[in-house]
Amino acid sequence: MPGIELHSGWLDDVAAIAISGGSPITLAVCQDLHGVQQAREWLQSAIPSLTEAHVNEVPASSLQARLQTHPSLECRTVWCVYDAAEGSSEELQARWRELNLLRDWLTDTLRSHEPRASLVFLTTVTRMPEISRHAPDLLAVAQVITVSEDSFAVDPSDTSMVDSFRRGCIELEARYGMSTSELVRRLLDREPTGVPEPDLSRWRSLSEALREVLE
Repeated sequence: MPGIELHSGWLDDVAAIAISGGSPITLAVCQDLHGVQQAREWLQSAIPSLTEAHVNEVPASSLQARLQTHPSLECRTVWCVYDAAEGSSEELQARWRELNLLRDWLTDTLRSHEPRASLVFLTTVTRMPEISRHAPDLLAVAQVITVSEDSFAVDPSDTSMVDSFRRGCIELEARYGMSTSELVRRLLDREPTGVPEPDLSRWRSLSEALREVLE
């Protein structure tokens, strides 16, 4: 699968998915912490301009409490976790292990909000290997979008990360009766896939991240 380019991976993609009502959890993978800050500022202005939606920024440590106590709003809420990639390796490990345990609770809670809420974690390319090791279950259900110039790819030697992303593909393969390689072939040949959005968007992102593994 050399040279595959399946997902543009810009901030407008993050905003569109966050407000689409599809995948409730998105990881926006930025080049560095400066890119995280730019994404943070851009989402604050872009999302309300696209639809009737409100962006609430929240540190990871307060996420569960805020989701539990936040009253229903008249418009869709996008929760932006701005410090998801900050801190030492020990802090990152503790943060993402806790988030991993909260996967089902986060998904159910976001979908139960009326109107539905969504969650965007702002991360960086350099912290993704650590994040994937400590939160494989969360990444298996999340939409991962690269918003840096260097498209994020899973290191084939990082077995825990490969397994995490493969789990997401396996789920979609079973749902639509098609392998990931076949999906990529159809996309490259501009053939119909029969996969609706947002599953198609999520599957494209997973396949792009696994491109060095699937070659």
